[in-house]
Amino acid sequence: MSTYNEMEVLTETLDAVSRFTEKHPIAKYEQRESGGLSAALWEHSPRCQTFAGHKNTILAVSLRGDARMERVRNGGTVWRGFAPGTTVVLRASEATDWVLDGRFEMLHVYLDEETSKRLCTDKGVPMATPFRDPVLYQIARTADYVLRESEGRGNFVEPVLDAMRQYCLDRYLGTEPFSKNCSNNTHAAGGLPGFKQRKLEEFIQSRLSSPILVEELAERVKLSPAHFSRAFLATYNVSPHRFLLERRIDRAAELLRSSLLEVEEIALRTGFSSSSHLGFQFKKQMAKTPSQYRRAHAKILS
Repeated sequence: MSTYNEMEVLTETLDAVSRFTEKHPIAKYEQRESGGLSAALWEHSPRCQTFAGHKNTILAVSLRGDARMERVRNGGTVWRGFAPGTTVVLRASEATDWVLDGRFEMLHVYLDEETSKRLCTDKGVPMATPFRDPVLYQIARTADYVLRESEGRGNFVEPVLDAMRQYCLDRYLGTEPFSKNCSNNTHAAGGLPGFKQRKLEEFIQSRLSSPILVEELAERVKLSPAHFSRAFLATYNVSPHRFLLERRIDRAAELLRSSLLEVEEIALRTGFSSSSHLGFQFKKQMAKTPSQYRRAHAKILS
């Protein structure tokens, strides 16, 4: 019988993340059977710190917030980027140093031993540094939604987590149909290169309280609106309109967590016409109204 005790390993990993974030998880799901997957949703805040002590390999996807992440090694920066949409594979028992300059939410999927071994082989090199994968990001947002909706108790949570696992194995370990064109931090065929992605994301974050037209975004990267829309979809797997909506919801969630502003004021600061407009869109993405989300978050912190 294996000496690998899955629940003890998970407990040590959750404790390690709690020490790093200095918080409890917003929501959590624990595997129902051997070889299953567990997950938790965490809020990160500004810090410069080493993450260590985790016994699971963690598939970590940043979901929402207004922050940059920086991976540091031997005193030098090895990677730096916008947090939302970034995926990090944190290998079991491997200490890593991070600088975080803002608040953001991150979904952790705690991988089973077999998957961990497969992702941490030489074939998993494309996942060795933080990367952006729009398909994985969209599956992670679905996992986030069902995790919140079920409060970690639904039988439908693990199939979504398993979709994330299987996608990574197919996409990054050479299994059909994604083995071709598999390199880290490159833009998809017909998509936007990295420096244009960063330019767009920074512009959008700075203008969330105002209307943003596709024509304005296209002008920022010197493309026609039609060409831009095709390149944007190839890069992010969503339309510019959908991407903007998700960023506005992300900013609203951050303000609900970190401020005492009225919901009406938050709606105006995030580009919504009214609190009811914000409430409708927020409930669709977050499984809670803005007020329910704020109360739930306050309960977690208390």
